[in-house]
Amino acid sequence: FRGVETFFSGFIPGISGIPNVEQKNAKRVVLKACSFGDANVYLRNALDLLPKQDLEQIEGWLEPLMGEVKLKVSFNGSTDFDISAEDEVNGLSIPLELLGTGCLQLIQIFCYILLFKPKILLIDEPDIHLHPIVQEKLAQNLLAIAQAKDIKIIMSTHSPFIVRGAPAGAKVVWLSDGQKVTEDRTEVQLALG
Repeated sequence: FRGVETFFSGFIPGISGIPNVEQKNAKRVVLKACSFGDANVYLRNALDLLPKQDLEQIEGWLEPLMGEVKLKVSFNGSTDFDISAEDEVNGLSIPLELLGTGCLQLIQIFCYILLFKPKILLIDEPDIHLHPIVQEKLAQNLLAIAQAKDIKIIMSTHSPFIVRGAPAGAKVVWLSDGQKVTEDRTEVQLALG
């Protein structure tokens, strides 16, 4: 299931912002740190490991959720110590560290899908910093991505918007104290409000 460049699973914890600067690190350091949940400290490094077409894929996945964006990630080994990363929105370049936490969380989720290519992806409360409309769309987009990339995505959430937005192909389960209460979507939606 797992090898040096093959990952069976991935875990995406919540993100609460990123530092103002991030020095370039070796690929193994970045992968290990991300696997331990240090995503916010290594997000630029993780993005820098992706080829241009993967960054364009992230932009495509972000568009229905956040509108048109353009990710710019650069590092020149001859002159730079730090990785430069920006998001261009409506012609305005915004440094990655100044983006909203919800946008950073979406970038992190999509980056991990492409970087690790896991068979199973665990996402802990991706809705925390997202507007309810984006939460509903995220559930739909993640199912489409899971089907296209042949991965299983397991999310934990307390959001009625994620549950409401989950397409018919998504399995919804209410857990309480480690026990399954129900798989009835209507009951889960009512319980969440």
